[in-house]
Formats: sequence, C-alpha cells, structure tokens
Amino acid sequence: MTVGAQLSTNRVGALDPAVKRRAADILIFERPTDEQRRAVLAGAFERLGFSPGQIERLVAATGPAGGRTYGFTFSDLTQRLVPAIVLDAYPTRPVDPAGAIEVAEAMKPTPPFEEKTA
Repeated sequence: MTVGAQLSTNRVGALDPAVKRRAADILIFERPTDEQRRAVLAGAFERLGFSPGQIERLVAATGPAGGRTYGFTFSDLTQRLVPAIVLDAYPTRPVDPAGAIEVAEAMKPTPPFEEKTA
C-alpha cells in the first residue's frame, strides 16, 4: 500500500529540491485574472442588483493599479473584500454599489511573498 501526502505552500521556492523531485505534481495557483475576479464578484453581487458596469468597476479596483503590478488574491476577494463590503453597510443600510466600490478602492491586496536570500 502506498500512502501519499499532500503539501500546500505559498513559498514554492523554499521547498527542498528533493521534495520537488519526488512530488507527483506541483500546482501553482496564480492571482485571479480579470475574468476570474469578475466571476467571483458577479457571484457575490449580481443578486444584490449590481449592474455589469458596477461589477466592472469592482474588477478594475481589485486588479493591478497605481503602479502596483498585482491584484487581489482569491482569498482577498472572498475572505476580506466581500465581508468588508457587507460590514460597511451593516446594520444601517443595504449593500450598495457605490459603497462597495469605495471599500474595494480603499483596500490593498495582499502583497506577493518575496523570497529573501541569506
């Protein structure tokens, strides 16, 4: 019987080369593209009446901007942004596109991990 192990890391460069050689597969997940961010954001906000144009503003706000070469991660979108938008409105008003866009534009994405060499 062969027993396999699973490993997850955001520091692929820090893995021992022997571990990499023995891995059955190495899957690298990049930050979401405009299309992927659109799918996540539309799934969260279309049901609240956000128009396609308002979703596009959120897509733009969560992508590379202002000299930053990276956009939001999937977890930035689902674990930080969507809850922040809901909490911004709660408990006094419904979630609205203008407030959502304001929150998205103010939030910064998680910076990419940078390997430091000794």
